[in-house]
Amino acid sequence: MGAAAADTDVPAPPTTFRCNRKRMVMIVRVTLHHVSPAQINLETTPKGINLSTSGRRRYSMSREYPRGIVCDDTQTTANMEGNVLVIEMPITKLPAVEPHGRTPAQPAADTQKQPRKRKAEEPRSSAASAPASRAAGRAAGSSGASRKTSAAAPSGSSLLELAEEATAGEAARHEQGLSKMRKMQRVESDRSDKLAERKQKKESQKQQLLEALRKHKKETKKGAKKEKADGKAATPGGGGGRRVSFA
Repeated sequence: MGAAAADTDVPAPPTTFRCNRKRMVMIVRVTLHHVSPAQINLETTPKGINLSTSGRRRYSMSREYPRGIVCDDTQTTANMEGNVLVIEMPITKLPAVEPHGRTPAQPAADTQKQPRKRKAEEPRSSAASAPASRAAGRAAGSSGASRKTSAAAPSGSSLLELAEEATAGEAARHEQGLSKMRKMQRVESDRSDKLAERKQKKESQKQQLLEALRKHKKETKKGAKKEKADGKAATPGGGGGRRVSFA
């Protein structure tokens, strides 16, 4: 009892089913945040899918494929795209999409009731009954056409939903690719800025060192000239003669 209660507390992850009729492939997208591939326990059957996770974020889900679709679970492939687990498997049985509304037997019953109603309300004059019957026929035809259009509408809406789902999936993948590209561009820009800053710093240090060397060279040259001038002043007259003393 305790284990069953614990399983009911585990939430089901957001899941979408998409049927690609052209490729005859069932695509299941399961959003799993903060879950690594090693923490996913996936089991597929011909008619459904079972998934559970372990770790910090726990999810549990058991769903059947929509509209009675049957798949080949022996060729199941699963890949993680960011936080989304994408599962693909070939479709072996794809039931036809039946429109919602009246069953095919109901219009036949209506056509059987209409002649009885016309017979019950048939006027005495046959000349007056002809226009009435033609008007009734037109009304029946228009009602049948309206029933056909209303019955065909759900099939179009279901195809539109599949198209919108496919468009939303493409938009999400496109946005994810753009975000990755922007992130890489930001990293590359930061790297180039740091390299330019380091280069500028090295150039400034080099200029400071060259300026200090020039200054030291000038001071050394100036000191040497001064010492030479002082030496000449100390030995007037050439500096090579003898000293003469006077009494």
